[in-house]
Amino acid sequence: MDGRKLLSLFLLACCLAVSIGVAEGADIDITLPPGWNALEPTRDEVALCELRDDKDRAVVLLRLRRIDFGSPEEAEGFADYLRNKARYDESTTLLKNSDGTLAGYPSIVHQVVEKTSDGTLQREMSYLRLESSWYVFEFSTLPEDFGRVRDRFAEFLRGVRITTSGGPVSSPAASPGAESTGDQALQVGPASPAVVREGALAFEVPREWSAVPPSDPSANAYFVLREGSGARAEFLFYREEFPSPVPLDAYFQAVESEGQDSFKSYRRLDLKRTSLAGLEALRLEFLFTVEGNPAQLKGLFYTVVTETEGYGFLFDAAVSDFDALLPAFDRILASVRRETVAASSPAGAPLVHSDPAGLFAAPLPSGAVVVRPIEGGALYRLPGGEELQLFAVKDEAAAEEVRAKIAEGKRAHGSSVVQARGRQAQVFLYSSPDAAGVSRATVVVRFAASGALLVVTLPAAEYGKAQEWLLPFIKGFSFR
Repeated sequence: MDGRKLLSLFLLACCLAVSIGVAEGADIDITLPPGWNALEPTRDEVALCELRDDKDRAVVLLRLRRIDFGSPEEAEGFADYLRNKARYDESTTLLKNSDGTLAGYPSIVHQVVEKTSDGTLQREMSYLRLESSWYVFEFSTLPEDFGRVRDRFAEFLRGVRITTSGGPVSSPAASPGAESTGDQALQVGPASPAVVREGALAFEVPREWSAVPPSDPSANAYFVLREGSGARAEFLFYREEFPSPVPLDAYFQAVESEGQDSFKSYRRLDLKRTSLAGLEALRLEFLFTVEGNPAQLKGLFYTVVTETEGYGFLFDAAVSDFDALLPAFDRILASVRRETVAASSPAGAPLVHSDPAGLFAAPLPSGAVVVRPIEGGALYRLPGGEELQLFAVKDEAAAEEVRAKIAEGKRAHGSSVVQARGRQAQVFLYSSPDAAGVSRATVVVRFAASGALLVVTLPAAEYGKAQEWLLPFIKGFSFR
C-alpha cells in the first residue's frame, strides 16, 4: 500500500458504472454490482470503489491502478516478474501467486496479508495486461472479513468487459437473470503524466510514480514507484546553478565524489558518454547500500550541463529488480526536452492550475512554471523567484490545521477577505527570517467551505509590489 492507509479511506458513497480509457480504440467498462460505490480517485489511481455492508460499513476498498510500459514486449516481460520474482517487504506475506482470467483475458493473481500501523489488512490483486499497460485491480479488506466478502470480489470482476471501436472484446459476463440497476456512467480518462519544468529542462513522469517530499534537501523532485507498502524504485531529480560555466566532466567528477561520501559500499560499474535532450551527457551505473540495510542496490545516473546549470537524473532499485524496472526510468528520460520559451513570456494562453479532484481552477500569474507536483496539487515558481503552492486537503477544518501549522514560529500581520469566483477567500500574512536572516513573507489563502489552499512565499521587501499580481490571482480562482 502507499503511504495513505486504506482503513482511513472507508468513507463516502455513490453508485456508478465506470468506463476507463485503456488505449487507442479500447476501453474498460465496469458495471458496479449493488452495494459497490465509486469514490474520487487520487493521482495514483485510475478508479477507486468501495463495498458497504447492510450496516453502511465499508468492508472492501477497490483500487484500480495502471502501469505503463514503452512497448507490448516490455509489458510482457513484467509478467515474468509477477510470476517468479515479485517480492514484498517484511510486513507483508504472500499467500497466493496464481494465474487467472479477467474479462476473457489471462491475469495474474496475488493474495497477501500486510501488517500496518492501523492494523492488519488482507489484499487480493488481479493483474491484467492490455497492449503496453498493466491494470491492477486491488481489493483490500480486514482478514476477519475476507472469507465473507471474497465472492464479492469475483462479482465485481464479472462486471468488467473490454470494448474496442469494433464492439466488445468480451461479454459483460453479468450474472444470469440479473436486473439492470440503472447505474449512471462516469468517464475516467487515461492516466496523464506529471510535467516537471526546472530551469532549461522539462520532462514527464508517468502517473504510476508517486511524488513525495524529498528527504534529500538538494533534490528538486522525488518520485517513488510503489509495490505493496514499500518502494520498488525511486527517481530523484537535481538541478544546480553555477556562477559561471562548468564543463560536464568537471561537474560529474564533483557529483560522483559527493556520491562516494553519501552512499555506503559505492562501486562504479560503467561510465559512458551519451546524449540527453540534445545535450552531451554522462551515463553512470553503480552499486551501493544504504545505512541499516545490507541489501545491494543498483543506481543509474544521467548528468548534463547547460551554460550555468547542472542537472542530474538518478534512478535506483534492488539489483534483482533493476533490469525489469529500467524501462520505467527510460520513459522518463525519453521525455526530457529543452524549454525554448522564456518563462516570463509564455506562448499562448496563461498556464492554468486545475485541481486534480476538479474542485477549482486558477489561471496562474504570467511566467509561472511548474517546479514539481506536491500532495494534492503542485508547486510553481515565478520569474522573480516567488513560489506558489496550490493544493487541496480533505475539508475546511483540515485546511485550517494546515494554515495554523504554517503560521507556527512566524510573525502575524493580520488577515483580510477577498471574493473569488464562487468562494470567499480569507488571506493571512506572516513574516519570518530565512537562514540568511532575510525577512520573507508568507501569504496563506483559505477558501470558504472547501479544503483549497494557496501558499505564496517571497521576500518581504517585494510584498508591496506583488499586490499588482497577487490580488487578481486570488480573485481568479473559480470553483465548481
